[in-house]
Amino acid sequence: MAPPLGALRLVYTAGLLVAFDGSLGLNGIVYPLLFHTPSPIRELRSPARFAALVGLTLAVLAGFGARRALRWRQSRSYQRAAFAALIAFVMIDAWPALVLTPVWRDPPPIYEVLKYTPNATIAELPLLDDETGNLPFMYFSLWHRARMVNGYSGFIPKSYADFRKEMVFFPDARSIGALRARGITYVSVNCGLYYPGCVELMDAMRHDTRLRLTADGSWNNQPVQLYEVLAP
Repeated sequence: MAPPLGALRLVYTAGLLVAFDGSLGLNGIVYPLLFHTPSPIRELRSPARFAALVGLTLAVLAGFGARRALRWRQSRSYQRAAFAALIAFVMIDAWPALVLTPVWRDPPPIYEVLKYTPNATIAELPLLDDETGNLPFMYFSLWHRARMVNGYSGFIPKSYADFRKEMVFFPDARSIGALRARGITYVSVNCGLYYPGCVELMDAMRHDTRLRLTADGSWNNQPVQLYEVLAP
């Protein structure tokens, strides 16, 4: 992007700025204007995916920069050294920095019931404000394969947010009604994930006559329980 700029580089620079602004979603300038017009922009699930176009235009502009750096001097030895340095910078930038965490080899034993229960739908409790807390439950679903209301994605639907609000004081009448209205037949509570208030929640569920204890066990040295949601 350093001058002198040609027409092609100006086009890619403009594309970079527009894509970056689009990746900000409703916090940007262009996307809010397009969102309030009848255009396909309204159907985008996640505006942050504009970041892929940001990366694409950066890669193209980096190609222009690399060509300029290699042509700075005509010496073959310089060009080879510059090429090696660019490759080294790319390798350093792309070097993976993933922190791997071992996961559990076996799920909680309570899910054995769901494997033999047709048309079961489960809600894993408590429903946390941070949807990433649902990742362990999605992992456990690899064993029981039952339908579930918990999940995590780049988009949180309003229906899930409303359901979470209805479950704040579970197991009160409103939350039990929300479970029944959605066809949820089972609820679980897993203290092995060390969620706050887990023991108190388990005690309240144990004394609620609208729930029936179906499976009781231990996992990760903590109690886990599965309850059936009884019909009215």
